[in-house]
Amino acid sequence: MALPQGLYTFKVTWQTLQGSADTSNDIDSDPDMSPVTGTVTFTPRIVETTLNSGDGNSSLFIAAVTAQVGSDGILRNAQGDPWVSLFDPNSSGLANQGWTWQASFVMDGFKKASFDFTGTGGQTYDLAQLTPVATSPGVLVQRGPQGEVGPAGAGVPSGGLAGQILAKSTDTSYDTVWEDAPAGTGGGTVTSADITDASSAATPSVVALRDAQGNTAFNEVSLTDQVNPEHAVRKDYTDAGLTAAKNRANHTGTQPSSTISDLTEAVQDIVGNFIVAGTNCTVTYDDAGNTFTINATASGGGTTDPEVVRDTIGAALVAGTGIQIVVNDAGDTITISSTAVMPTRQVISGTGLSGGGDLSADRTLAVAYGTTAGTAVEGNDARLTADQAAATASIRTLGSGSQQAAPGDHTHAGMVTGTGISKVVQITQADYTALGAGTDAATLYVIVG
Repeated sequence: MALPQGLYTFKVTWQTLQGSADTSNDIDSDPDMSPVTGTVTFTPRIVETTLNSGDGNSSLFIAAVTAQVGSDGILRNAQGDPWVSLFDPNSSGLANQGWTWQASFVMDGFKKASFDFTGTGGQTYDLAQLTPVATSPGVLVQRGPQGEVGPAGAGVPSGGLAGQILAKSTDTSYDTVWEDAPAGTGGGTVTSADITDASSAATPSVVALRDAQGNTAFNEVSLTDQVNPEHAVRKDYTDAGLTAAKNRANHTGTQPSSTISDLTEAVQDIVGNFIVAGTNCTVTYDDAGNTFTINATASGGGTTDPEVVRDTIGAALVAGTGIQIVVNDAGDTITISSTAVMPTRQVISGTGLSGGGDLSADRTLAVAYGTTAGTAVEGNDARLTADQAAATASIRTLGSGSQQAAPGDHTHAGMVTGTGISKVVQITQADYTALGAGTDAATLYVIVG
């Protein structure tokens, strides 16, 4: 889309270089020069304004522009052209006049401060030589109504033919006429006589080389001498800026380790000096072979004797709860076993009991109460309490519940009765016989053999 009437643009160019340590890629010992890559963003200090063009008023939104600085160090637009085109902040069609652009930089390995600047339509500016200006959002210009059309000016006389030029007829303003261009052949040769500031010699044999400021900072070089790369000699350059560039203290950013020729050797030497042999160790640095060797000495007091190792381990082992450790020095064995009950061991509930199981968990045994075989009788069983309630003396057969009457005092065969018995003694027949008349009337002797 073509630019509307009253909106103009200017161009910005830029080229970057960096000075780095001299390498063996060239014949001199001066710092090497190479491009710097990155991006530059141009941001308008206003976002929206009004454009008053021949087609009426429109809202104009101005976006930031980001351009790349490529491997050649040149700023390029999206089409690859070596410039960036920006709107003129003082374009006649803009309602806001005098605003500024901000240039901000993201450079690889370097930092560059942002700054504001302005430009005039149709001009081209080198970003490296732009003078920073104060930040400004511009001033809103109020435009009055369109005035009446004035009288026609003198202008250019009508007529004329193709190839003719406009020439002055007299010294009076606007007194011009169309006429044929003067004839000429063009070409020709320029000699030293045609150059007013030339040297007395048409072909000088010595030229003083100058820097960008016009200073003769280089030694003079003869143009008549043939210079071959193998015969080239270093020419002293006395520029203070380049001398400062050689100063390592003025360098910033990072440098790839691959570009440092003696880095590996220097690091090895540094590490070699840092490593110190401790007790029972030796350190050998082979500078030529680029190796470090660290060995333990034979007199370090350690041992690999199996007997000593086993005795040391046996003494260090301590049996905890449920653990037994047996060191068999003669058999060269160490046996570690458990004294705890294995969880596979079981508690078996017998007749009249319930519960039990293996010992992988806590187990509870309970009495199985009931009136059938294999069960126990509880204290409140009716078979035991019924006769107590009736105040009768009887013996019941557990299981069937049948009652055997046992009224009053009575005896059974083989039962010894008496009064005043205070103790019962278990004694053999021989011991009882030996007592003779010395038996105690209050003691019941039970003969057991």
